[in-house]
Amino acid sequence: MPVMTTIAAGTALMGMYASWQAAEAAKKSGYATGEEYDRLARETLLTAKFNIDRDQRKIFEVSAGIAEKGTDKTAFIKRQGAFVKGKTEATVGASGVKSGSGTAAQQVIQTGLNTASNIMQNFREIQMAQSNLKSAGEDKMESEWMQAKQQSNKYKRMADMAREGGDVAQFAGMMGGFTKGVGTFNSLGGFKGSESWFSGKKETS
Repeated sequence: MPVMTTIAAGTALMGMYASWQAAEAAKKSGYATGEEYDRLARETLLTAKFNIDRDQRKIFEVSAGIAEKGTDKTAFIKRQGAFVKGKTEATVGASGVKSGSGTAAQQVIQTGLNTASNIMQNFREIQMAQSNLKSAGEDKMESEWMQAKQQSNKYKRMADMAREGGDVAQFAGMMGGFTKGVGTFNSLGGFKGSESWFSGKKETS
């Protein structure tokens, strides 16, 4: 084979090899980027779960605090009711009215009813506060989880696109390298040298 043809072939092959390496690097880069997006997708969900668990614990603690304050207030209402009842009975006794009379009994009964009403009102306030806390917390956690899922899915799509981009870049690079190699071989007279060599072979035979 002529020297020029050998040089052309060697140069072309070296160029094609360099293009192949660049194509492989492009694919690896695309896949590495895809792995990074996959990691972000996983971490986004894990972070959301951590935040939701933390918020659930906080809601439980605040709700327990509301219940504790409500219990303290109920105890205070009972003490106050007992004090008012005792004062009412003392006032009735000091006035000379028998405690069993209609008016005296009504006053004592009314005192008990007022105490019971205040206790029930306090109970409703506790329930309302806990319900509002739970509702607001659940809305916040649901919103955070939905946003995290959307962002995670977005990262997954980007990961797929990155890997597909790496495959496309690899194929394009290899095809480009092949075309460039053929062009290099031709520009260095490789095809002409091959034709001359084959022609010489034919004449010799």
